[in-house]
Amino acid sequence: MALRVERKKKGRRRWIVGLLLLAALVWGMNAYLYGRPASAALAADPHTSRMALAAHLRYYLDPTTLILDLRRADVADPVDLFRGLLRAVKKADDATWIPSTVDLRRSGTTVYTIAGADISRLAYEFSIARNPNSVVVQLPGKLRLPDGGALPPMQVSDAATRWARARP
Repeated sequence: MALRVERKKKGRRRWIVGLLLLAALVWGMNAYLYGRPASAALAADPHTSRMALAAHLRYYLDPTTLILDLRRADVADPVDLFRGLLRAVKKADDATWIPSTVDLRRSGTTVYTIAGADISRLAYEFSIARNPNSVVVQLPGKLRLPDGGALPPMQVSDAATRWARARP
């Protein structure tokens, strides 16, 4: 009887350890594939180096939605947020994978959503543009509210400020 109880305990421990290792693997893959490239892109530009953006899949497993969570936004110009966003997206997806949706969050709360094809195209155009500001100006027109409704017409700086100052 005692031997049977001991085997059950070992089996439970193996399951728990296995689940913890699987969770660590999933988190690590998200950090390596999405978080690290996005952070590197932000750090490479002095205008966005003080901005922190966490990038991962929704629920860390759903490949249809990429989450870009703004953690810190110490930038001089609010438009630099969108410049940093486009640099981070370009570096994170690098044209090998395009999610169907990208959620722009502030401290865990969704502020905007955008179609993956739209932001991927804008990020590519931003990377090759002679005048990157002309691409940044197009971004607010592509953004949607979390409920899917259209964003009211607003300037780029107003949309960026709304993202930067959103509170959970």
